[in-house]
Amino acid sequence: MRKFITFIFMASVLLLIGSHVEASESSTDLGLAVGQTLNETESYKQTTVIQQFETAAPDTTRDTVMANLSYASIEDFSGKIIEKTNDASQKQAESILQVETENQQTAYKQDDQDWQQSLTNDSFLGQLQVLSLDQIADLLTLLDATGDWKGSLTDQTLTFQGADEKLSNLLNQVVSDPYNAGANHAVSITVDRQSKTITAIDWQVTGTSRIDNQAITTDLSVKLTSK
Repeated sequence: MRKFITFIFMASVLLLIGSHVEASESSTDLGLAVGQTLNETESYKQTTVIQQFETAAPDTTRDTVMANLSYASIEDFSGKIIEKTNDASQKQAESILQVETENQQTAYKQDDQDWQQSLTNDSFLGQLQVLSLDQIADLLTLLDATGDWKGSLTDQTLTFQGADEKLSNLLNQVVSDPYNAGANHAVSITVDRQSKTITAIDWQVTGTSRIDNQAITTDLSVKLTSK
């Protein structure tokens, strides 16, 4: 009976430890595996939300971007992006873009206008992605070199917190209100443990605006699903 109780106790301890374990691979091997899987991604769904607001007054929103993309190939994708911009008086301007691309035919609709045909679709894809897969790969590479991998039974998370000019340069490519040097970043990339696919990115940045030197905060969230 005592042996049985001891066995149960040890099993419980092992289960508790196993529920929060460090990544089984080295960080370098794991980063390379996730990066390779990302490079091989052919079809996916991506949802991106970016919100920028004044740090001292979180209700004072400067810019909000909400985008969704369903991608099968460069000739077969669709999505919608909404951008809401507030001026100093909080008067809001909103723009909406919808895109449908199939069989080498691209149709787009801006705001309340009628659908129109386009001869090219590359620029539309870039707008719907907001943060492209290449930029996500760059983010992964930067964090893999400086961040910390932590694992659980279901997923693994790569986190980083601090100032990094390369991260600021990357973020400034996708936000309407770019940052001065010295911005602080808190980034978390969630990876499915089995498939090595990125499922979520949460990125918060605090610093001063390059436009007016006011303290601003950016919240960026990306959800990725392989199709």
